[in-house]
Amino acid sequence: MEGASRFLFVSMSDISMEKKLELVQQIRSQYHKNQYDMQNREQILYGRSFSREGNDTVSGEALSEQGNTSFKLRFAAALALLAGVILLDMSGRNIAGISMDKVFQAISTDYYKEVEEFVETLADTAE
Repeated sequence: MEGASRFLFVSMSDISMEKKLELVQQIRSQYHKNQYDMQNREQILYGRSFSREGNDTVSGEALSEQGNTSFKLRFAAALALLAGVILLDMSGRNIAGISMDKVFQAISTDYYKEVEEFVETLADTAE
């Protein structure tokens, strides 16, 4: 029984250099896997990846492939919305009491001044 308890309490000085190197490599591998998993979750949740400096776990091909998929989906949604607006305008229908003329007016309105004032008020309240 004493031999078994000695086996359980092995100090780091008793471990060979190769075993230490193997453990370090396993820890690094797990860290990179966790970073990759985190980026995938961020991609799913936010539609983009928040890359961290010095993180080379995801290849450029994988990121561009994810970006292309997202772009295709957003482009298809934009086309569907545009087609819907055009069809509703041609038929003269309203959605929730909003005419397509009001939609076109909202799209073409310049909101630059309102956004600038809002940002200035946020900056003033932050100080």
